[in-house]
Amino acid sequence: MEDTQVRDTIRSNIANKKHTSDKVMPGFFLLMASISVLTTLGIVIILVTDASKFFSAVPLKEVFSTQLAPLRETPSFGMLPLISGTLMTTLIAMLVAVPIGLAAAIFLSQFASDKLRRLLKPLMEIL
Repeated sequence: MEDTQVRDTIRSNIANKKHTSDKVMPGFFLLMASISVLTTLGIVIILVTDASKFFSAVPLKEVFSTQLAPLRETPSFGMLPLISGTLMTTLIAMLVAVPIGLAAAIFLSQFASDKLRRLLKPLMEIL
């Protein structure tokens, strides 16, 4: 008789622990999600307020000019050199990465043995 009482007590304790974790974890996940959302909203709010201050001081025409010299006596804030530099860097990176990626994919799908494919495929997917 005592064995069954001990067994029942242990089972009820285990069941109560499961219920406690089931109650705590949704609150924890809600807290983590709230922190993530609030951080993102904070970043967006700061970006919008700072950008609105900048665009109220600098006309849009000047932003798309070709001169970028913010420290001159008469500063100019042309973003066109930055945008074109970014596009050129992206193009060069794509010219290097796309052929290498395609060659690796073709090698894995057509020429690699099953053992080599199982070894290299997860590594390439991480990249």
